[in-house]
Amino acid sequence: MRRGVVALAVAGLVLAGCGSSSTDPWREVDIPAAAGDTTSQCGPVGVMDVPAGWRVEAPNHTYKSGALYIKCVITTGNSADGTIEVYDSTSDTVPSPRQVIQDSINPANDPTNIDIRDTTLGTAKGVEATWTTGYQNRAFAYHVESTDRTMLVIATGAKAEKYDEVLLPAYLLARKSIHD
Repeated sequence: MRRGVVALAVAGLVLAGCGSSSTDPWREVDIPAAAGDTTSQCGPVGVMDVPAGWRVEAPNHTYKSGALYIKCVITTGNSADGTIEVYDSTSDTVPSPRQVIQDSINPANDPTNIDIRDTTLGTAKGVEATWTTGYQNRAFAYHVESTDRTMLVIATGAKAEKYDEVLLPAYLLARKSIHD
């Protein structure tokens, strides 16, 4: 009997450590259909599609990420689902997308597992990052050619069990649909 319990315990540990897709910070999940709403009301930044069940809201405070200011928040209204925050450069000096990403990862939040890569965003080139600060974060920065501004989109704050199910699909839709 004791041997059987030990074997089950070892099997459980082995299975728990198996390559779960949730350990890959660059994982992709199914992208939801757009609900017809966009982030066009966020101001002179790029436009992205918003999935059903999500809404675009004005921020309730003036937030800053690096040199960029928040323009709008995309939310389900449930804090456990996390939010997608949209930031925009407001000065005549337009930082590069890579600089925006690097500046947005606040060292005061003790970030770990930081990874930054060049990527395609919509039909243009940009930069994307993942990092952990007690929860998974993912962001992209994009140079909006039509307004010569840099846009930052951060998916953050989701409870672990809601990240793959709710926040990541909405973020991936934004990344796929971004355009000037």
